[in-house]
Amino acid sequence: MKKSKVINGMGMILTALAVIFLVRRMMALNVDFAKLITPVNIAMIVMMPFLSVMVIFINAYCWKLHLELFSKKTVEPGKSFRAYAQANVMKYLPGNIGHYAGRQLFGTEIGLKQAELIKASVLEIIYSTLSMLCCCVLFCVPNIIGKTEKWFTAGVGIFFIFASTVFYCLRKHRYASVCLSFIQSYAFWKTFLMSLLLCSFGTILLAMEYVVLLGQYGIVDFHQMFILLSANYISVFIGFVTPGAPGGIGVREAVLIKMMSPFFQEDLIILAAVTHRIILILGDLFAVPVSRMFVLCNQDEDKR
Repeated sequence: MKKSKVINGMGMILTALAVIFLVRRMMALNVDFAKLITPVNIAMIVMMPFLSVMVIFINAYCWKLHLELFSKKTVEPGKSFRAYAQANVMKYLPGNIGHYAGRQLFGTEIGLKQAELIKASVLEIIYSTLSMLCCCVLFCVPNIIGKTEKWFTAGVGIFFIFASTVFYCLRKHRYASVCLSFIQSYAFWKTFLMSLLLCSFGTILLAMEYVVLLGQYGIVDFHQMFILLSANYISVFIGFVTPGAPGGIGVREAVLIKMMSPFFQEDLIILAAVTHRIILILGDLFAVPVSRMFVLCNQDEDKR
């Protein structure tokens, strides 16, 4: 318990330092935030959150598949979407794991056991991490051709750290044999591979939002797009694993700016990062009423 508090505290300190870094860079560069309220930017801020809502729905559908895998019963898509969307907003609470706690809370309201919800969350962490790493390595390939091997090295290094952590946890866990026998089943691999494919699709959509935002300034060519995508995945992963960072706020943006400054104008990277963060937050908030409307529509159809 004390270790978790120490780790969480260190993560919060890192988040605070990342935010300070962002603020200082903004002040040093004298970033023109008037560009955020251009007609094109406002249109993107209005429209893109609905794309984020779609990605949340995709992730919620994957979560539904996991719940059905472990509970061995049918889960209504509307109720699972609502529970997932409500819990997703909780990731902005200090600790960076509020959404997992939220799923334990809202998941029991749709008749699921705590153990089933925990297993579903663990599986999601595994495949979502693999998705980010696979996408990172995939988009690093053009950078290898362009002799920027550091992107590939970072992706491979993170993958080996992740794989070693999973292996260590399975080896130490007293239920390792049960877990290993379970993952040999056809149902598991069918669910896992479908979730990995859907999650990768959603991850690419969210990353492309940032590419489009930066591209409105006319500075992203074809090769730069791959550099930007691979850097985005690395920053998302670091923000994801940083304890104490609510939604990876500050950490993700600081890493992205630090990595992309040799390739792009830094003030434009900051503007795109701030705009993208606004879009992601709005998408998380919009997903809640949309999910409730989804449930109400399903209830009306059932009555008919």
